[in-house]
Amino acid sequence: MQVHELILDRHSPYAFLDESIDPAIVRVLFDAARHAASAYNEQPWRFVYATREEPKSYSRILGCLVEANQKWARQAPLLILSFVKNTYTYDGTPNRCAQHDLGLAVGNLTTQASLLGLRVHSMAGIAVGHICESFAIPKGYDIMTAIAVGYSDEVHNRKPRKRMDEIAALGQWNFDSKNPSAPR
Repeated sequence: MQVHELILDRHSPYAFLDESIDPAIVRVLFDAARHAASAYNEQPWRFVYATREEPKSYSRILGCLVEANQKWARQAPLLILSFVKNTYTYDGTPNRCAQHDLGLAVGNLTTQASLLGLRVHSMAGIAVGHICESFAIPKGYDIMTAIAVGYSDEVHNRKPRKRMDEIAALGQWNFDSKNPSAPR
């Protein structure tokens, strides 16, 4: 059995085609994110987005990226900022799974985008303080990443992946030495 080609073909491009994304497709991407699993069904993720069709909002998000990311991300027709609510709504305690849950939501968004012929590039290179100030992010929410989405014909140059025994161990922590129990 093999990993699905859709997953193997996923990559984060640095070049996007000059092609808009239909608003209905943008809604489908966020609907896919909405259906991700989350601890206590908290759904702690929040997204602020803009398309090039809204130049003022788009520039505002683009200006929140570090300069190196701005250079290539300005080609993407859709830019997204991702946030997490860091406490549970039901009792106000810290949600230690919030970032994990956001990752699942972005994973759903990324898979849905791939199914629709889009490419997604997530970025850690953002100006956190600038985002919090510029968008008046309330206390209790943390900015995580920015995401560029668009169509791309960039050739996929597969980067090396860690061996299975470096990421999965059967029944015990065994990552500091060769792990004979891990699947290959």
